[in-house]
Amino acid sequence: MAAEIRICPNCGAGVVGSIETCPRCDYHLSALPPDAAPEEAPTLIEDTYSVEESEKETLWDELKPHVVAATDSHKPAPKFEDALTGAVAPGLIGATAFEDTQKSFSLPPAVPQWQIPPAPYTPPPPIPEYTRSVEGYSYPSNHYLMQRANAYQRAGYRLRSQSPYQIILTYGKPLGFAWWLVALMSGVGVAWYFLIMLTSGFSQDVVYILMERDGTLYEDGAGASHVRRQRARVGRRWGFLGVVIFFISLVWFIGLIIGAVYVIDRYRPELEAAYPTVKLFTSDQPASTNDLDAETIERAESGVLAFSILFVLSALGVLSGLALTIVGYLHSHAYDVRVPPLPEYG
Repeated sequence: MAAEIRICPNCGAGVVGSIETCPRCDYHLSALPPDAAPEEAPTLIEDTYSVEESEKETLWDELKPHVVAATDSHKPAPKFEDALTGAVAPGLIGATAFEDTQKSFSLPPAVPQWQIPPAPYTPPPPIPEYTRSVEGYSYPSNHYLMQRANAYQRAGYRLRSQSPYQIILTYGKPLGFAWWLVALMSGVGVAWYFLIMLTSGFSQDVVYILMERDGTLYEDGAGASHVRRQRARVGRRWGFLGVVIFFISLVWFIGLIIGAVYVIDRYRPELEAAYPTVKLFTSDQPASTNDLDAETIERAESGVLAFSILFVLSALGVLSGLALTIVGYLHSHAYDVRVPPLPEYG
């Protein structure tokens, strides 16, 4: 009894035996039409218990196209030996013949799948080599630091604390006898000095002198030389502006006085008629005012009003310039220090 080989229409695999489903895709082979089977079914195994060598070669030649077609498909196909074992009863074939058949039916090797190449080798980052340790690093000489401290002390600073590489000194805002006298006489000077002390908390200015490991010298604080010299420079600028305002206003004021003397002497009748109660415009010999009209008297009144406004403005300019001069130079003297700044602070 020969076993028939049927081709599965779903996956194209060859099915041996009378099984109803395809062992590869589980397709029901009973649904095949009668003409779907091949015209001449190749004989796989005859009704014998031994397979000759020539019959093995003939059987492989007949099954080879179907096995290759099943192997090239995209779906994985089961081993032909499993299908053959499930289709033929174990009792029909001897053990030796079946083993020889398995050795003859060898499938082609599987196509190797695509392999992702390994990542390129990346060496680790280099480890820095420290040539000098922090413990072995010493401070430079503090000779320059002591020079700066001595310069501050000669200028009147007081020592608060001292360490090998840090010195703290304090200094107030002293005024000489002459400036105290000017401040007390002007009044505005005392008020401005009180405002300076109030903004500083009625405390002395502190300067911190530090030396770094690399030998760089730093000065910081309200009492530092460059800070106080900058504030003194600002005071001198305001004082110079006050001097300019004072002299301009003073010249203006003197010019108004000279002009007033000339106008009063020239237009005394009109001024006396406009302001009869003002003693400045009256004289021992009163002038005749009968020939003066109302328009002339009105012009005299307008002239006196304009002159009064200019006179008040010039007087305010003189006073404000004088006050600004006193405040500016008093501020400059309060913050003045006789210690030159460091070169990097200018």
